[in-house]
Amino acid sequence: MNSNSTELFLHRCKLFFKALNEGKTSFFFSDVPKWLHADKYFFPEYIRAPLHGLHGEYSWDQKDTNKIIKSIVVALFRVYPSYFTSEMVSTNYTNRTGWVSFNSSQNLMNKHEANLQNKLVQNFERLFPKNWLLGFKLLYKYDWHPVPNRPDMGRSDIILTNGKGIFAVVETKVINSYNSYEKRRDVKRQAAEYKTMFLEHFADDPAVIAVIGVWFTNEIHVGGLSENSSIGFSSDIDEAIAKAVEPVDTDIISKVDSTSTGDKKKRLWIAFEDLICITEDKQHKVPM
Repeated sequence: MNSNSTELFLHRCKLFFKALNEGKTSFFFSDVPKWLHADKYFFPEYIRAPLHGLHGEYSWDQKDTNKIIKSIVVALFRVYPSYFTSEMVSTNYTNRTGWVSFNSSQNLMNKHEANLQNKLVQNFERLFPKNWLLGFKLLYKYDWHPVPNRPDMGRSDIILTNGKGIFAVVETKVINSYNSYEKRRDVKRQAAEYKTMFLEHFADDPAVIAVIGVWFTNEIHVGGLSENSSIGFSSDIDEAIAKAVEPVDTDIISKVDSTSTGDKKKRLWIAFEDLICITEDKQHKVPM
């Protein structure tokens, strides 16, 4: 797939997910000169292309939405540009280095929530029995302020990515018996709001294909945190996207843990990058 074809494919994927966020089963594609002679078909087994050329409306049946989501996520694993993935891996390494000191400082202010967030960043398999979020191994941002220098506008706790264009904006809360209703309401609202802000902020970034809102909670009982964490999504579509992202279950990832430091940890993340970056000669043809 040449660069123009890849760019077109990513653009239409982005339009598809934008339509889903707006509750639609169609999107409109406008002609761009460099794509004038490109193939109009885009997952033709599910999506109806415009009658005349590339320009026009692409539509699908609601019942096929989850199948299209899965097909796109699988295709992105093959054709998503390796330079984007390399950037994500590099960002992840930098962020995980800074995360240790940041989380330690948060631990002084709110021990329970700092521990909960650290478990999420470490992506412990036992937290996700249904495999949700196990594919989101890269720490893209933490303590993200949608509006710089405006703490009153809020901050997002953690943003993860699978390194293939799918991002998870995650909000965390520790809930106790005194604030359970308010905390559950707030964490769900914040997950949806920060997802929207992230989408707006990165609307023109070709590396960002889809964004999901996620909330993650744990409850305090006598004696400390319970063993059962709860995870939820801002919409059914977000949940479907999360399920479509396959867990990365490899020996390499299992070694990238708190016992690895310095150059060793960096080498392991580079190995992870090699694992998920597939060269052009290994890519399969993807419906355009």
